[in-house]
Amino acid sequence: PTIVKFIVLNVKPSDHVHPESPHIELLNFVSIKDSLGRYPIDVAVELGVEWDEGLHEIVEEFASAQGTNPIHLCAKHGVTWEGGMKNALEGKDIRIFHEREKISGLYLFMLAAATGTGMEYDLGSVFQLIKKCPDTVQVYKNDCADGTRLKKEKRRRSRR
Repeated sequence: PTIVKFIVLNVKPSDHVHPESPHIELLNFVSIKDSLGRYPIDVAVELGVEWDEGLHEIVEEFASAQGTNPIHLCAKHGVTWEGGMKNALEGKDIRIFHEREKISGLYLFMLAAATGTGMEYDLGSVFQLIKKCPDTVQVYKNDCADGTRLKKEKRRRSRR
């Protein structure tokens, strides 16, 4: 879609770029940051571009260029549940929820919660990702007063 070309180039349609220019190719620009340090996926999320309006293409191409999973990329870059995370997960195997992101080692819900600065993460994504795979949530508690040793416990479900 035309909107994708403008996001990838990080210009507005009125900035004298013809939307059908043959020299504009999505693949050449998805991994390039703009002057503010944002990737096209970040600009698309900021602008609220919907999955079917071109976000899907940006995610797929960027994931391919980065050699990463599109779903982890969505979580890492703050794609909201309604804005595309739900669509990205459609038809995916449940095992995707148990995979950790390669660089950070975080589960999907953790990536979604760690997105942005301050309180900019999408609580809907975090909630839905935990709901889809609650066994990835674990409780950690300190065994030592100085916190040097952590003991991992599986969350126990109450039986009612």
